[in-house]
Amino acid sequence: GSGGSSSGSSGGYVNQLHQHHGTMKSHGWNESLDGIRSVARELCITAPRREEDGGVMVKEVKIGIFAFCRDILVFPYIKRKGHDDGSKEEEEEEELAVAIVSDVTEDPFCPLPLDSWSYNVGDGLESKEWHRFCRVLDSFTDLMEHLLGESPHQQQPQQNDARTRNCGGAALAVLGDALKNSGGRGTLITTRRPNYGVGALRDREAVTSYGIGFRDSSAEQKLFTPLQHLVQ
Repeated sequence: GSGGSSSGSSGGYVNQLHQHHGTMKSHGWNESLDGIRSVARELCITAPRREEDGGVMVKEVKIGIFAFCRDILVFPYIKRKGHDDGSKEEEEEEELAVAIVSDVTEDPFCPLPLDSWSYNVGDGLESKEWHRFCRVLDSFTDLMEHLLGESPHQQQPQQNDARTRNCGGAALAVLGDALKNSGGRGTLITTRRPNYGVGALRDREAVTSYGIGFRDSSAEQKLFTPLQHLVQ
């Protein structure tokens, strides 16, 4: 689940969803995207309204999504196509683009302004922003297949170390960077423990981490220590 600037409204609610693209066992790729769409729809329908200057306005409710896969972060977003003559028609032309972050081990950062990859679904189900967000969701599977050369919901478990990496901790770090000015909430969807890069968590079930039989009292104490305090 998954990436970044301001929400554009001091009273706005920014919800960022991360999707971990990997082998799906208990949770399918398509089911995850459907769940994200359902959450966005509910936000769109239940967006709090406020009256301003005698009229009714929908309060800004933004939502965005980026993926983390193995050792990269993938930010799909909608951008305007280049134009030369300044015509209104060409200004309104849009295309799907993607930004990729490969630094997940030292100082991961949000590669785009938050407004570039979040959408004000509070405008309603018929709004342009809602259709932009749906376009990103609809294209996600094809985008990941193009980047990885395989289908996200048909991947098979691999022994290769690179294929078992999960940089979910870096995704959370990037989300924090993206929301540092606006604030907001996030949901992380992942298929395994984050085990690579910033925020990686050790496998506390591994016997070699704590010793056989817990003969070492200091090793036993680690079992009761919050994982984030064990991260080196």
